[in-house]
Amino acid sequence: MLRELLAIVDTGKFEDCGRIDVTAAQWSAGDLTLRLGVDPGDETIERWTITCSSVVEHLLTQAENCGLAHVVGEHPATAQFTEPLEHLYFRGACANPEAFLGKLWLAHRRATDDWIPFDRYLNTEVPVVELVASSSGCLATGPSFLIGAYATLLDQEKMQPHRLEAEQEVYLPKAELLHFGESYVIAARFQAARSAA
Repeated sequence: MLRELLAIVDTGKFEDCGRIDVTAAQWSAGDLTLRLGVDPGDETIERWTITCSSVVEHLLTQAENCGLAHVVGEHPATAQFTEPLEHLYFRGACANPEAFLGKLWLAHRRATDDWIPFDRYLNTEVPVVELVASSSGCLATGPSFLIGAYATLLDQEKMQPHRLEAEQEVYLPKAELLHFGESYVIAARFQAARSAA
């Protein structure tokens, strides 16, 4: 039934006059149930429920007069839970640590499209500028796609990157993203149902 809800959101009528309001959110173990009021664009309200199973990350803010997007497949927000984790080490001091930090931030933004905080996977035991000024260390532990972006930069800076597999606490064979307003949920799956009036 999620397809049916998304079909409503994809209509011109919804785009012109419709809206979704998240009216409630309820947790049960690792699952989240969202209750929605959906105006398909004709000033009527349909009641919907979305069950988010095996939630691994979420941001819930006030969500009124928003749309709804469902992403299955490659996306930075979901890849961090579906790709293997790796440690990224380097050998060789950076000549200009401040400039490196700027380049690292740009590489991060290109890889994540601003879906993952910059410091989430970086080694924060020592400030990054001090770390890369040293002769070696662990720069980050994170998902393969992000470690790959960081390793490319280390290679360009002649800092001899070395990647090693890391233990993974949270791993899903498949993850999906539900995005509404400024809120989102990342979970193993989503199911929607139209509620009785």
